[in-house]
Amino acid sequence: MSPAGVVGAVTAMHDAVILANWLSTLRLPIERDLERVFKEYRSERYSVAKANFEPSQLFIRNLGKVKSTKERDHAQHNVCDFFKRWIPSF
Repeated sequence: MSPAGVVGAVTAMHDAVILANWLSTLRLPIERDLERVFKEYRSERYSVAKANFEPSQLFIRNLGKVKSTKERDHAQHNVCDFFKRWIPSF
């Protein structure tokens, strides 16, 4: 995810909490248990990461189309408003 897409850090923090929660269910981490935990973690977080990645990429592509420096600066400082303009469902 692009840093300009706004959701990368929040997604990373959520990922860390979810993974820590899954790892805390292990008493003695053995290989098969770790594999199970990582599969559970992936199944829980993959769709969220994918949903956050696509708008982030769209934002970056559209930011590159902005010709005016003033509009680009405004977009970078007001990301949510910019997203609403480029992504109607946001």
